[in-house]
Amino acid sequence: MEATTQETAPTESPQSEAPAPSQTGLTPEGAAINNLAFDPRSLPEDLANEPSLRSFDDVSKLAKSYVHLVKRMGAPPEQIVRLPSAPDDAGWQEVYERMGRPNDPAGYEINAQDEVTSQYLQQAHKAGLSKAQARQLYDWYNTNAQLSETAAKDQFELQQQNFVHELKQDWGRDYEGNVDVARRAFLQLADAETLKLAEETGLGNHPGLVRLMNKVGQLMQEDGLLQNDVGTSMNGGKADIESRLSELMAPDGPYWDGMHRDHDRYVAEALKLRELLT
Repeated sequence: MEATTQETAPTESPQSEAPAPSQTGLTPEGAAINNLAFDPRSLPEDLANEPSLRSFDDVSKLAKSYVHLVKRMGAPPEQIVRLPSAPDDAGWQEVYERMGRPNDPAGYEINAQDEVTSQYLQQAHKAGLSKAQARQLYDWYNTNAQLSETAAKDQFELQQQNFVHELKQDWGRDYEGNVDVARRAFLQLADAETLKLAEETGLGNHPGLVRLMNKVGQLMQEDGLLQNDVGTSMNGGKADIESRLSELMAPDGPYWDGMHRDHDRYVAEALKLRELLT
């Protein structure tokens, strides 16, 4: 028997599908596609006409330029504040707000317990101070004010001690007696305003004034006009004298009755009191 052979037709090996142009980076014509191409005309109108963008044809170039700019400025553009050229430019308000100034003086959260503090907060806001700046300046002022007040009190007390020391050195054992005469004369002659001034300023203890009132007191004592009990009434000796005069010259009193046994005494005392008031 003859063996039969069957010829098999040659089969073609399947060809792989050609990649799409987008996978090869080639255009149908074979040109390369730049996926980073940049055309400012594709941007919104306000940017499309920006001259500074026309020199960029590639996104990577634009990105590099931006990074370089940020590095040179040291901060992102949104954190950059433009300073107005004129001191009265309205743009300063925006600068102050971006630097931390509160919307109004109350935003400083400092208790305006007096008019000075209230004025300070108004001026701080006007000057554009931030909350932290206003607080730091306020605390500094208060601290120094307290130190100044303490120093002033210490200086006042030292001055009073020096006044006393000077008079003690001058009068020696007569110090207490001379000061008492000066004190009684001053209280007898001074009005309430003068007494208050002497007490608040410390001038009542000034050696010059004490010596003067001591001499006045001695003259009054020689004429029998210096009162022994003048107290320390804040109304002052003048008010006491006027009050006594009113008593002496009361209507229907001995002062007006020439036949009264105390008439001469009332008139003499009233005369002395009037001399003290002149």
